[in-house]
Amino acid sequence: MNRFIPMKSTKKPVVVYLDQCAASDIAKDERWMHLRDLLIDGVNREKIICPMPYETLLESSTCDIAKTRTSIFELFIQISNGRIFRQYFDVLTDELLALVRPSHIVYYFEVTERMEEMSELSARFKPEFCEMKSEKNAELGSWIDPGSHVVRTNDEVLKSVSLEPVAKLWRDLRRIAKVQDSDASSEFECGGITEKLQAKGLTAFEALELSDALLNRKMEAIPFQFYHNRLAAAGSQEAPNRVNRNVTHNDIVDQERMSVALFLADMAVTDNRMVARIVRSRVLEFTTCKVFKVGEMRDFQLAIERILGGSHAS
Repeated sequence: MNRFIPMKSTKKPVVVYLDQCAASDIAKDERWMHLRDLLIDGVNREKIICPMPYETLLESSTCDIAKTRTSIFELFIQISNGRIFRQYFDVLTDELLALVRPSHIVYYFEVTERMEEMSELSARFKPEFCEMKSEKNAELGSWIDPGSHVVRTNDEVLKSVSLEPVAKLWRDLRRIAKVQDSDASSEFECGGITEKLQAKGLTAFEALELSDALLNRKMEAIPFQFYHNRLAAAGSQEAPNRVNRNVTHNDIVDQERMSVALFLADMAVTDNRMVARIVRSRVLEFTTCKVFKVGEMRDFQLAIERILGGSHAS
């Protein structure tokens, strides 16, 4: 199964994931003008591709300075070739269906011809996105008991974040297997994945078959779900020791997006806190993706120069 949409070149380009903070720095910081030129040159030569994370649409909506938002999308217009990383739960839905539909094709990237409209589209998201974030943060704030000092091992936390969501999804699937058109509220609310499965025509037989696959831990064998579980466990262990102990919507989205990046990208640039979580989760033992901190942008630039043959060194 190809993870990448073929281009003219017979050699697969290096897939680069840029988190919002990295894209913002490269787009508007004069220190990284040469890096920006290198990425554009690499894309033009089909040696590099930098798909835009879908969440950039939402995150950029909160930029107070319109020029910053515009510069981010102008960068992605030049380095993405219209490609966008699909959202975590959209890909997970397809991966789950592939467990029971052998011919089901899983797409990891979308292609849009509307990239030049993204900045204006992002700006229109702001009121709705901010309201949704506030609601989610209030809900997630109840996840951590400020008075609790229970210390759990990493294995205990990993088991919790791995099995509890699967158990909820399993119960949803068993219900669908009995009553295919059941409109009962889903236990597995995250990303509305049960509804996504039903929207793709999940049959009662497939629901039963998929529930059996979950019992056999097939969901955990999906690479980016494996990464997600470990990142979530590392985040759960970290939260009680943070000054601000609340789990936020951004925390959840960051780990979902990074899970997909660790699976699909050859190189990724993200913030220092996420890199610390990645290291603590030990997922780097199971991925070929090279992860850079935003504070290591110079090292990232050198890596890009090596990909381009070293002839562009500043």
